[in-house]
Amino acid sequence: MPDHASFGTPPAAEAWPLVTVVVLVFNQEQYVERCLDSILATAYPALEWIIIDDCSRDGSVLRVEHWLQAHAHLKLSVTFHRCPQNRGIGKNLNQAIAWAHGRYYAPIAADDELLPQGLHVRVRHLEENPELWATFADCRVIDAYGRRLWDSGIEGMYRQKKIRKSDLLHPQRLSATLVFRWGIPGPVMLLRREAFASLGGYSEDLAAEDWDIYLRLASSQRLDFIDAYVANYRVHGANSIFRSRWKIIEALFVTAARNAPAFGGFAGRHLRMHGFLARFRGAPKWRAYPVMAFVVALERTNRFLYDLSLKFPDGRHADRRPPAVVSTAPPGPETLPPT
Repeated sequence: MPDHASFGTPPAAEAWPLVTVVVLVFNQEQYVERCLDSILATAYPALEWIIIDDCSRDGSVLRVEHWLQAHAHLKLSVTFHRCPQNRGIGKNLNQAIAWAHGRYYAPIAADDELLPQGLHVRVRHLEENPELWATFADCRVIDAYGRRLWDSGIEGMYRQKKIRKSDLLHPQRLSATLVFRWGIPGPVMLLRREAFASLGGYSEDLAAEDWDIYLRLASSQRLDFIDAYVANYRVHGANSIFRSRWKIIEALFVTAARNAPAFGGFAGRHLRMHGFLARFRGAPKWRAYPVMAFVVALERTNRFLYDLSLKFPDGRHADRRPPAVVSTAPPGPETLPPT
């Protein structure tokens, strides 16, 4: 099979709009077929598949090819690209944007899984709220063998961050919650492809590009949260959060520095303090750690004041921009047909 191959044609959207699912593969031969099976099992009727292997060194490519051959009779609209060298998540996500035809864009790592109706509920929500550029939801957390570890990725896996889904559902608290208590795991976001024209693509120089895209969307007031479970996020020893921990920490500092100007109040102050540590990117750990400890102490004080501000009605913790009016009512059945 060539390095880049396409099968079938983009399906007619009919009543459901076309969704481009982007599967990022890197040394995940153990899980990739389960991931592809889960996407197929969503039974979403208008799917475009883009599968990008980032120069895997294991049998991932063979597993993908075997899966595609076994499902050739379904005439899926699939683009499968094998990178000749490792490019990184950001570059591959941006390449997929250039290739995509869908109205909506849903990235997923090849070791994660979609849940039934996980695409439907997010598509319906964005169709009913055209002012939004993106929405995100919750996920289950599973281990390498598929056993459930936490019922909620947000309130379970990251419970030490004290994230409350009630704050994510509150339009005036969502942005600050993503700043102070960042911890949104799994393939839970769905974006309008047209939003990238204004938003820009993914940052290609960061080891952790997800917080950056969430902050940019939050500062635009075009992002909201729906309380639904749409995916399984798999935790295992080969997760990037374990393999590149220090690089991810450095990426968070840089992300904070880049996004701080878009936020005001306590959230902006938190990002500026966090972003100050970006100056120590690449510095020896012995030099960076004392400064980190000092800044973390300041951050905790600022976070305490933010939490205190939530007890008062004026709540001066929001962004500079006034929040958009976002409906959090459950989507009705009249916009799209039932599944």
